[in-house]
Amino acid sequence: REAGVSKQTIYAKFGGKPGLILAMLQRMSERSRSVATFGADDDLPLQEGLLRRVRLLIELTNSASGVAIITISRREARIFPEFHEEMLAARRRYFVEPLRLYIDSLQRRGLAKPVDSLRMAEALVWAVSQDAVAAASTGQWPPASPEQDEASARFVARLFADALRPD
Repeated sequence: REAGVSKQTIYAKFGGKPGLILAMLQRMSERSRSVATFGADDDLPLQEGLLRRVRLLIELTNSASGVAIITISRREARIFPEFHEEMLAARRRYFVEPLRLYIDSLQRRGLAKPVDSLRMAEALVWAVSQDAVAAASTGQWPPASPEQDEASARFVARLFADALRPD
């Protein structure tokens, strides 16, 4: 209302409520200063490179907009099943696929043993997003303190580094 545009006009532009929410998610992801760095090659040791990416994932998923997107998607997926599929596709595109590419690069450099990099990336995103999902479910904000976020980041990075480290 404040913008002087009706709800119907907004929905028509985006093809309905799911399209509007998806556009918000895409904008949030595209505006993020560092989503692209998930998949970027670097010369950091295994655990340090994972820690950098886990911290970034935590920062994005535990942000106010990240928790809001999760909250909205959980609610709207019950009403619009196609929205759930779009959200999963966006998650794969913006988080899982870049991490898969990163894990592939670790394997090429001999820093990670051969694993299914797609499954590993999916598991990593799932592990990191649990605090934000809990916050969305309970309405608790913020999901965790900075100290808790750092402890979680270190734990998850160490767990996945141990799983990936060549024998």
